[in-house]
Amino acid sequence: KTNRPLRQASLFALDALVSKHAGSLSDAEVTAAVEEASALVSDGDLALASAALSLSASAVSSKGNKPFANACSAVCEKTLPAALELVRSPLMQSHALHALTSFFTALVSAKLSVAGASSDDLLARLMGSGDGGSNTGEAAATAGRTAAVCVAAVCAGVGEPKHTASTASSLVAQLGDPASISEKDLLALFCLGELGKAADLSAVAGIEAALLGALDVPGEELKSAASVALGGVATGGRAKFLPIILGHVSNESHKHQYSLFLSLREVIRNGGVDRTADADRTLDILFANAGSEDEGVRNVVAECLGLLAVNDAGSLVPRLAEKVTGGDAKTRATAVLAVKYAVLSLGAGDDGALDVVAGVLPAFVGSIPCRDDDLDVRRAAVQTLSAAAHANPSLARPILPDALPAVFEQTAIDKSLVRIVDLGPFKHTVDDGLELRKAAFECCDTLLDACLPGEHESVAGAASGYAEVLVTGLGDHYDVKMTSHALFAKLAARQGAHAVLLGRLKELVDPMAKTLTQKLKSDAVKQEIDRNEDLVRSCLRAVHACEVYLTGAANDPAFVEFIAKTVNGEKTAAKYAAVKAEAKAADKE
Repeated sequence: KTNRPLRQASLFALDALVSKHAGSLSDAEVTAAVEEASALVSDGDLALASAALSLSASAVSSKGNKPFANACSAVCEKTLPAALELVRSPLMQSHALHALTSFFTALVSAKLSVAGASSDDLLARLMGSGDGGSNTGEAAATAGRTAAVCVAAVCAGVGEPKHTASTASSLVAQLGDPASISEKDLLALFCLGELGKAADLSAVAGIEAALLGALDVPGEELKSAASVALGGVATGGRAKFLPIILGHVSNESHKHQYSLFLSLREVIRNGGVDRTADADRTLDILFANAGSEDEGVRNVVAECLGLLAVNDAGSLVPRLAEKVTGGDAKTRATAVLAVKYAVLSLGAGDDGALDVVAGVLPAFVGSIPCRDDDLDVRRAAVQTLSAAAHANPSLARPILPDALPAVFEQTAIDKSLVRIVDLGPFKHTVDDGLELRKAAFECCDTLLDACLPGEHESVAGAASGYAEVLVTGLGDHYDVKMTSHALFAKLAARQGAHAVLLGRLKELVDPMAKTLTQKLKSDAVKQEIDRNEDLVRSCLRAVHACEVYLTGAANDPAFVEFIAKTVNGEKTAAKYAAVKAEAKAADKE
């Protein structure tokens, strides 16, 4: 049927019948269901593909019942090729990826005497699918990571440690001399990482040398894959590999310190550091590098500390708070970012950690860190407040009276941060405050959505600050303008902000008029032309929101003139009509 919900419900029902009531079904009935469902295994609709894969997995898992011989053959002949093709999709993630790996585990566990369904055959076919096919770049890397997860699923289906170790040994042999590792070995690195998460590979000969050696290869993608692989192997073999990682990463002059911190992050992500001695040493190393000169190292250190803080909030979060008030600027920024990662990692069962973070959050995102002397600390505080509002609005809402005015201050252009770089034939303007302003505007947008919903009484109280922000933002850099347009449109729809917006409407439409009438250089390339078109459409959406929602705008002389001469002028009239048509169509949906 073409009705998608009906298709999905039918697949769920068939899966329930096959998995729970197999004894009441005939082989022919299950075979017919599998053959129909196999056609839905594609990345055109991953939800349907997941349900179809689950049905096929149930069909090969007899669970004490007589196997459905013909259905199993249909799975191998029709579902399996489609599943292998799905491995190459750059869209695989989350539920669909889980369904795909469960399918391969079920297929191997069934021990079918069908050509191409043995563990060795599946591993070979997955290694072939993991090359990405016609995909390149990140899409090919995604296919490789998907194939690696499926390889680990096949080994899990076999359920024999010796088989997993043998597979890992083959991959290490494939890597060979670290000096000869190239892009073709990405899949082998991905696979070793995934196998290492599920099993202890400490006894696999040469794996340590192979992975550490792979960190020397040129190319960031290969180095990253090697880092993640080492972290994955250390996850399953903590006793051997974690001390190795900690030993190397503690050396601040180590040429691969950043890559090794990525490995440590992988260990922490996949279960943490369980032994007390290792945990203490890990924290000592992380805090020692919180002020590293390498920004990449500081960011990974912040994420590691944030992940660890979720499981040890009572002792670790107060230590981070101490660093915010007593550390050097780089350490302060790292400590604030650590809380950002902690907030984003909090789950449904982390109520204790949530309470601890809520109690000290003002120290990380309040007016003091948001007004810190250091630019990076201020940006970290703004980003952390934004993350808290997005992940859990109840965390950010009590802090707004103190933090929001400080966030507004960070949206202003600081001319002392703008410098001219002499490049010989020409000069280039560098705005060191731009990233902070972008973060501050994005924070304002997030806070409006998450903490000041609908007709919330605080909207009116914050409206003056938001209007002041928009006056400068609508005439700022491209990225800031784009955020400001969306922010203006949202505020126009809030009744509590209308009085303030109307009072400053001329100041708001003047920079938008400049945006709409701005002329590109005669030699502008296509990318510049497309960016400008996006900016114009963004501006016109904000204008349309004002026309529709901002009561009284039609009586404002400046706004009326702006609409008549600029918006409905020869250059933008057709574009504005298209924007209004899009909005009308969206309302109908």
